This record gives sequence, structure tokens and C-alpha cells, in this order.
Amino acid sequence: MEIFKPEPPERVVAYFNPGSTHRIAAEEYIDYLISNRILDGLPIIKLPTERDQIAMNESLHANVLEGDVAASFSGDGGTNSILEASRVHPLHPLLVIGAFGNANDIAKMLHVGRYLEQPELAILEGLAAKLYPLSVTAYPPGQDPVNIHAYAYWGCGTTGRMAVQYCHSEVREKLDKIGDKKLIGKFLRLYSEFNIARNELHASQPLTFTDESGSRNLTEINYSNGKIESKVLRFPEELLRHEAVRLEVERPTLPSAVASFALAALHHIVILDSKSTDRFKVNAAADFLTQADGQPKAFPSGTEFQVGLDEQFVYVYTTLRKYIREWQRQQELLTT
Repeated sequence: MEIFKPEPPERVVAYFNPGSTHRIAAEEYIDYLISNRILDGLPIIKLPTERDQIAMNESLHANVLEGDVAASFSGDGGTNSILEASRVHPLHPLLVIGAFGNANDIAKMLHVGRYLEQPELAILEGLAAKLYPLSVTAYPPGQDPVNIHAYAYWGCGTTGRMAVQYCHSEVREKLDKIGDKKLIGKFLRLYSEFNIARNELHASQPLTFTDESGSRNLTEINYSNGKIESKVLRFPEELLRHEAVRLEVERPTLPSAVASFALAALHHIVILDSKSTDRFKVNAAADFLTQADGQPKAFPSGTEFQVGLDEQFVYVYTTLRKYIREWQRQQELLTT
């Protein structure tokens, strides 16, 4: 990965997602940075992200000028829209990404330790790098192709349903009592069909994935970017035939037979390099959900997908130690 030490910015344009469950925390944090002049007195402008991608592109174009840094104080969905806007920005501005969402996978991919909680420190201490997103093209039957970019992950199956279910306040309030976010994620992978009227979670139903090697039934397929490896998660058929779980209990619990698999889910690693692509078709009983960096999208049964790495990159701050060590080695070579 190409890395470099960027010039100090002249101004920071800080975006928050007004539709996020963490909106108040994000706004308060930006206000704290402004009132306390945390970034060595750099001017900071606070703006909301736009729900429509074209409007987001126009906002970034109009407000992020030469010498500015764009900052995302949002979760993966809002950050994805900002990164997409930077792809079409004529200046290709540098971005810093904070962790103000539920999963924060993009932030985790680029930062370590305190930089997740204090993203502004990346502007003062971090390096800049090129980030190549995953490029997904969907071919719904009888419709025009749909192009999707994902900067941390793209998933098909329970990945999208998980996010939709967790957005229901009834589900979130009860599952949050579990405390362990990883366990919550594994719980929702198994029980990702929420019946609001009956307050029940039902078992995830598998999809049929077909590629050149044949067909297989899986509850989900995930492609991840950066240091997070891509995974195809498999669950044995018997796990898909248990009863619905009532959400009225104080701490939702998994049946013991299911828990052992949920906590140690079998998976197959799929690594994509810059020259390889995967292509497959998905068949389901009804429309199914995909998700790119926190943004779910439904497709009809029979949709084909092509997944690879995009050729166009964006510039982002990173404080990952492996990139810092690589940059330090480059500097040592220049001085010897």
C-alpha cells in the first residue's frame, strides 16, 4: 500500500449522520473539538451527511476545499457515503474516519487503540494511505446492473438482515442487555427474522449460491476489505430448524446445541487480490438483503453478483502500526 506523510490541513469539515443512533454523541464530540480548539486551533465546520448519494456528492464538493480534510463522525453507512463522495470530488480530499456507529468496521480497519475514540489524533499523528474499495456489480434479472462500493465489507444474506433487525428499537434494547457485541452478532446471524407483532426472532433461512463449481446452501457470504479477511460462513442444516426465540426474557439465550456452533462458527476463507473476481448467482424464496458498510439493499431471487477490488482509490488517514512501520522503513532507506 502506498503511504505518505500528508501536509498539515488548513481546515476540517466534520460530518455527522443525522439518522444515526449515535447522532447525539457525534454532534457533542464535534462541538467539544470546536469549543476546546483541540486540533491546534484548526477551523472546524460541522455538517450533516445527506441521505441521497448525489446530494452527499454535492455537499462534499461545495464544502471541502483545497487544503481541507473531510472527517466522518459517523458509523459505516454514513462513512461509506462520504467515501463515495470523495471518489468523484475533483480534489480527492483526504479523509479521517471516527467510530460513531454500531459496528465501525471501516474505522477499525484503519485505526488502532485510542484513535478509534479520538479520531482527530490521526490528523496530528497519522499517515495517509490509498484505500481501494470492494467493487460489487449486481445483475438483477430483467433490470439494469447495479454498482456498489464497499470500503470495509459487503455481505449477502443474514449480514443485511442483521443490520435491519438491529435497527428495530425493540430488538436493540433487549439484545443490548447481552453486553457482548460479538455474541449479539452471532445471535442475529442465527435468528435474523424478526416478527414485530409477536415479538419473536426466527431462524435464518439459507440462500442458494451457485457459481462455476456448483451450488451450496449458506446463510450468508461476506467479503471484507483490508486486514479483515473475507469469509463464507456456514451453519449445519440442523441449526436452521429450531423454534423461534421470544424476546421477552431479560437476557436472550441460545439453545445449547446452537450456542456451541454460534460461538465457533465454521467458515471458509476467501482472499481476493487485485486481479481476481468472484461471480455467483443467489436464489431465494423471496427478495433477499445485501449490505455494504452498513447500507442494506434488497435484490430479487436469481440476481448474479460479481465481486472484486476497484481500481479507483480514496485517500484516508491510517494509524495502523503495520503501515507506520512500513513508512518508517522507507524513511530509513532514504537516509542510508
